[in-house]
Amino acid sequence: MSNRCAGAAPPVAGHGIAGMRERAAAFGGTVEIRTDRPGEFVVAARLPLEVL
Repeated sequence: MSNRCAGAAPPVAGHGIAGMRERAAAFGGTVEIRTDRPGEFVVAARLPLEVL
């Protein structure tokens, strides 16, 4: 997901990006946040798939 915005709020456990990282980690995944261009945030989540 990418979004143009003015900035980001400081991380707080359980909310926003920090909360996304916590929830992804609970399932063995990761969340990456980066800026590709000024004013644009990209959020990429990677979650493992379980093969049945």
